[in-house]
Amino acid sequence: MKLLILVALAFSLCTACLQAGSIQVPSQVKQQIKVAAAEKWNGDYEMQAYMIKNQSEAYQKLMQWGNANKTSDVAKSIFRAAQKKWKGDYEMQWYMVENQVEAYNQINN
Repeated sequence: MKLLILVALAFSLCTACLQAGSIQVPSQVKQQIKVAAAEKWNGDYEMQAYMIKNQSEAYQKLMQWGNANKTSDVAKSIFRAAQKKWKGDYEMQWYMVENQVEAYNQINN
């Protein structure tokens, strides 16, 4: 059973990376990302655009991965912890999810 969960988590993590573009970023999330970018990089439009792109892509990956793993208690726990720790920072949430899944797999192999 654990092996099945591990395989599903690892596969879903890779699949989410490849299919992230299929998830639309809601307008309120886009706006939140734009506001955060403008606050962090006031007057530096190149960095704002870079941050908006990265945050949007990370949001898409998170949602794709979350949807693919919504029945796994381990995945739900990882997802909630990342959302709580990095509220509004989708790059860091995705980074934490990737690392937690990798660590979980290492522990259970």
